[in-house]
Amino acid sequence: MKKSREEIETKINMLAWKDPSFKQKMLKNPEAALKEAGFNVPAHAKIHVHEETGDTLHLVIHKVPINAKNMSEEELKKIAAAQAQWLCGG
Repeated sequence: MKKSREEIETKINMLAWKDPSFKQKMLKNPEAALKEAGFNVPAHAKIHVHEETGDTLHLVIHKVPINAKNMSEEELKKIAAAQAQWLCGG
C-alpha cells in the first residue's frame, strides 16, 4: 500500500529521534540511510536533509505539475500529497 508524504516524513522523523546514528546517517548520506531503513530509493533520486532547530523552519516548494494553473485545488492537493510516494515504492 502506498503511503502519504506525511506518513513517510513521520516515520523518518521518529527513526531519527529514537536513533541518533540514523539521524547522523540521514544528515550525511540520506540515500544510504533510507535504504538501510527499508525505503525504496531510486538510483536517480537526490535527497537533501536539513535539520530544523528551535528558530529555523525548512519548507519545500515541490516541482510544479504540468498544467497546474488549470487544475482544481483538490487535484493539486492529491498531487502534492503524492510527491514522496516513490520513496515507499509507489
